[in-house]
Formats: sequence, structure tokens, C-alpha cells
Amino acid sequence: REPVVVRQQDHFFGAYTSLTCSAVPIFDPDKPCRPDVLADRLLEKRRERAADLIECAKLEMTTLFQQFSDRESAVVLVDTDGVILHMVAAPEFAGAMREVGFCTGAVWSESAVGTNGMGTCLVAREPVVVRQQDHFFGAYTSLTCSAVPIFDPDGELVAALDVTSRSQLMQQHSLVLLGMTAQMIENRLLDRRFRDACPIHFHSRPEFVYTLHEGKLVVAEDGSIRGANRSALFQLGFPSVDDIRGKQIDQVFQTTLPDILQRSARSSFHPIPTFCAGRSNRFFVVAQQPATLSLKSTERGGKSVSASHVGGEAARQFGDPRILSQMGVAARVIAKRIPVLLHGETGAGKEVFARALHESSPYASGALVAVNCASLPESLIE
Repeated sequence: REPVVVRQQDHFFGAYTSLTCSAVPIFDPDKPCRPDVLADRLLEKRRERAADLIECAKLEMTTLFQQFSDRESAVVLVDTDGVILHMVAAPEFAGAMREVGFCTGAVWSESAVGTNGMGTCLVAREPVVVRQQDHFFGAYTSLTCSAVPIFDPDGELVAALDVTSRSQLMQQHSLVLLGMTAQMIENRLLDRRFRDACPIHFHSRPEFVYTLHEGKLVVAEDGSIRGANRSALFQLGFPSVDDIRGKQIDQVFQTTLPDILQRSARSSFHPIPTFCAGRSNRFFVVAQQPATLSLKSTERGGKSVSASHVGGEAARQFGDPRILSQMGVAARVIAKRIPVLLHGETGAGKEVFARALHESSPYASGALVAVNCASLPESLIE
């Protein structure tokens, strides 16, 4: 008989603790269990097929690991078969976990090793917490796992992102951070697939545009919608991406793509108001040119960024020579991969300056990720 997954609502974390009740006699929880580990050749083939996913996830996983600051933990990405494709962990912890088969190439599907964060998340297709004694096999009861699913631009499950820790106390914000990281990865996958389309950022509240809360549509030159992130589907009331794909932008908003592009440029890419088609719901939107255009501009201008180049690009947005001079200095600093801190009163134009600086930098082909600190839970700020 197939294993039965029983879920108990965890109201504190807003996730699920999963317990697997299995009538399969070959699963004895008291016997040692070590996951199979793929040969290097087979693992490399899987990693090649998932190259875009891994590329979009690597930086976010490293950042997540640093946020946890837990040397007794690992951040893990598994494919839909439960195979670990990429892992970020302290060397000591990684070495110790390798002894129980927790390593790159290991198969952690629920059918292979029973209830565990990664495998059970793939079955449930939703956030899962598997605490120590909830693991099916006794060998893993020292671990606590939190995992969230990752979906591709078609809405298909492509991976699970997991944090596994030996710490006695599970961090209360682990699922919040995991969820945010999964959103970032999904948005990167959307941007990567539709680099030749115009991204449209929107939200019902202007301060949430350019944050993780924003909805994002990718729109072809003819105005047809090619993709959307989960926030966009939720805000616009579409059950799935298939329900919105192919629609014209003026079937969703009371405007056209050329109009949004023109108004966005005139507003220096500050959110502009529009209304939902056929309804009175107001949204604030920003449209940008395709990333491929920015990439071509960067290639034509070379890899280095000069003050004169930045000045020419920014002159259409800023007329003040002092601002252009400051932007030239900031551009040279960013080209050396040095962080830049902008400070000023509310309304001074810090966000506009930052966006213009990004668009003129060597990294313009990538997305500018803005984090609204005011929307972070207090536990994360600490």
C-alpha cells in the first residue's frame, strides 16, 4: 500500500508537520538507513539539466546560510526526485553529515528514506517542518528540517529548498526566510527565461513595488503576457499562470504596454497609478525595457563604466550637474564591487538614484532586488 501522508496544522509557524504512516514492511525505523548517492557522472547530468535553477539559487542559498549564522546547519536544494543538487554548509558540519548520507548527490525522496523535510515537501508541495522525532528513521532524529517548494514560471514544481539543523531549538523565523528565498529564486527563474520580454512590476501599494511583495508580469513586445509570479496571480485573482498567459496587457490593466513604458520613463521609474481592467481596483505599476536590451547596451559600451557614460544615461532623468557628478563617483565604486550607501531625507530621490545607478552599471542585465525593511518581521531584524 502507498504511504499515507498525515498533516497536522502547526499554527505557530503557519506550516505543516508531516508524519508518514507506512504499511510497507521493508521500512523498519529502527534499522540503519543510508540514502543512495548518485555516481558523479549521473549527478553531473542532473546538474546540467538544472543549470538555470542552480545558477538562480546559489547566491540566494549562500545569503540564507549567512542569515542563519548556524554552523550546525545546511541549506540544501533538491530536485523533484529528492536528489541534492547543491548544498551550503560549514565544512565541519558537511563532513559529519556525509557519514549519514547527507551530501550532494544523495537521494532524499520520501519513498527512499521516509519522512524528511526535503522529500515530504516534494510530496506535499507546500511548506513542511519535520522536527527531530518526526523523522521516520531513528538515524535522523537529531535533525530538524524546514523546507519549501520552488515552482518554475509554468507553475510546475521543480525543486525544494531545505534548511537542516542539529540545533536543539528550531529558529522561529526559518520558514519566513525560506519562503522569501524561494520567492527570490522563482523571480530569478522568471527573469532568466523571459529576458527578451518587458518586466512589469506592480502592487496595490506603491511602497511594495520593487520588493518581494510585488507582482511581476513579463510582457512580449506585442503586449501579450508571457509569464507571472505567484504574487501577480494572487493580486489579480488568477488561479494559475495558464489562466493569464496569452492575455493582452490591456485585458488586465486599463492601459497598454507602450503607455506604461512611456509613463514609467517619464516618472523616473517611480510607480504610476492604473486600474484593473473592468474593475475599480487601483494598482501602481512600473514597466522596463527587456534585459536583453540592457545587456546589448552594456556590451557595446564595454565592461567598464565611466562617469561620462553614466552621465549620459542619467541625464535624461537628472538635470543637476551635482547629481550627475555623484553618480559618476558611485558608478566607479560599484564597478569595483564595493557597496554604496545612499542617505537622505524621505522624498530626496534615493530610490530613483539607486535604480538609475543600477541601470548604468555592469550589472544592469540582472534584476535589482529591493528589500523593504519595514515589512520584515521583528524577529528577522534582531
